[in-house]
Amino acid sequence: MKCDHCRAWKEPKGHMEMEVIEKILDFAVPESRHEIRFTISGGEPLLHPHFFDILKLIKKKINQYGKRLDHVVITTNGSLLTSEMIKKIENLDLGEIFLQVSIDSFEAKVHDKFRHFPGAFHKAKKALEMVTKSKLTPLLRTTIVSKDAINDFRILEEMIKMAQETGVGKISFGPVIPTGKAQMNQDMMLKPLEKKAFIEKLLILKRKYPNIGISTEDPVKFSVCPKEWDFGEFDYSKSDFIGGCSAGVTNMNVFSNGIITPCSMLQEPIVNVIGKSSSQIRKEYIASDVIKNLVERNVDGKCKTCKIKRLCGGCRATAEGISGNYLAEDPTCWMVKK
Repeated sequence: MKCDHCRAWKEPKGHMEMEVIEKILDFAVPESRHEIRFTISGGEPLLHPHFFDILKLIKKKINQYGKRLDHVVITTNGSLLTSEMIKKIENLDLGEIFLQVSIDSFEAKVHDKFRHFPGAFHKAKKALEMVTKSKLTPLLRTTIVSKDAINDFRILEEMIKMAQETGVGKISFGPVIPTGKAQMNQDMMLKPLEKKAFIEKLLILKRKYPNIGISTEDPVKFSVCPKEWDFGEFDYSKSDFIGGCSAGVTNMNVFSNGIITPCSMLQEPIVNVIGKSSSQIRKEYIASDVIKNLVERNVDGKCKTCKIKRLCGGCRATAEGISGNYLAEDPTCWMVKK
């Protein structure tokens, strides 16, 4: 597929080598404080020739280091998924595995056009239906590809209804982030008041449909009724609290060429794992100014003085995609600088 918002458009085109994956796990797994979560993404991860070996290796390393695996998320466009694949994943006994399928519209023609792939919608819908009948947990991921969704309340609601009718218990909505191909078409980006309208409408739907998990990863959501989102009851005035944007804080990403970045959208290089030992990787990671700045929330503009800086922090990838500075204020936030 050749999606209009593809973050992987400029990423290295190649399968991640198994020895690189093992090196990453030997670095990351021992560093986890409590439970650890993995997302296997791409491109399309089901294209990897050793996809099932990767899952087996995760299980092996979790057991080797005596850690607790919270869950694994596998993201896919659904085009390659088969019932045989699902059975093989189930038989690995990895605990809870989420299979996240991307569908960007309840209308097949809109989804197919956005992904430049005839039949993409029906393949994705079929994949979700197969997962709902399995032991895996289905997730539906929707990117706001058209600003019509902000003006027409029905569009977001129809996606939720489609998820319910398919048997999916969780749906996540996200705006286009200016990374990769989306940087060339910033008209897809939500402006501040459009972002505010999106968050507010999503919150209304979250209340209207309490039997399905409705969420967004956009940290700016905490500007609207913060306690109704992910964290529940919390005190974000404490200096050791940090939520919202998880890039480089509780999350890291690795590309197929071995370069670690704070997240898949924020592509500031931290360290290349190839040719380095776990102790070398750890030393360079800890010494990284990028990591220090993200953990300490050394952000600029209105994000710097915002009262919910430690709860939200703004999307660092959006800041970098628009201004070229990952520490700049989130340009899609509507909050007035104080």
